[in-house]
Amino acid sequence: MKTTLGAVFLTITLAVLGGCASLPPDRVREGLAPSGMLRVGLNMGNVLLTRRDLHGGEPLGVAPDIARELARRAGVPVKFVPYGSSGELNGSIDSGQWDIAFFAVEADRANQVDFSPGYVDIEVTYMVRKESTLQSAADVNREGIVVASISSAGYTPVLIKSLTRAKLVRTGKVFDDIIGRLGDKTADAIVGLRPVLVQQSEKNPGFRVVEGHFMAVEQAIGLQKGRGLAKDYVRDFVQDIKNSGVLSKIVADNNVRGLTISR
Repeated sequence: MKTTLGAVFLTITLAVLGGCASLPPDRVREGLAPSGMLRVGLNMGNVLLTRRDLHGGEPLGVAPDIARELARRAGVPVKFVPYGSSGELNGSIDSGQWDIAFFAVEADRANQVDFSPGYVDIEVTYMVRKESTLQSAADVNREGIVVASISSAGYTPVLIKSLTRAKLVRTGKVFDDIIGRLGDKTADAIVGLRPVLVQQSEKNPGFRVVEGHFMAVEQAIGLQKGRGLAKDYVRDFVQDIKNSGVLSKIVADNNVRGLTISR
């Protein structure tokens, strides 16, 4: 009886100390990091979640910090494998160069990798002039409203469907190409990722970000197919860092405003 109670006490203690922070069984660790090192694919083009160390050190940001926490709990060292863009990261899925990678969740990718639950959502919404009567994302779709968006933006197909009354103007290659349209009043609203818009509104007190959004891009950890129990371990890890507040602290420590913790 004492042995049973002791085992129960140990289980409860581990849960209190961090749940899946306890070391996984060897077979889980072998699936997660078969080389003995957790190799992590990063899209360095996603500056909201990753950034380069100016002193030449390892990558910094929300995604690298999540990876470090996962490796710490699994009891293995971490090695980052950086890619310059989402396209490069996508092209590496079958390369065997990484064990996990940080992706935007897309249906096509789900055929190639196993996704964890989402950890953050990056909302896509609008910024307007401060005196604008537009208060929410739903208000923007009105006759006579002109919306400017970057020509190559990945959210354009959804934007086109959502703006059935407002006029959409696609122009420029970078955000700076459209922000001037608010100042010169050739656009009533511009489109962007909420964290980027929040940052810009703080620099430009004459602008503000509306409430709500027209879409959200869910971010998750992708594992190579066939990793067995490692998939369940990563799923539980993501749920734990969301529920325990660890993820909120990581986001706050990296000073990224406008990210939404996935439900």
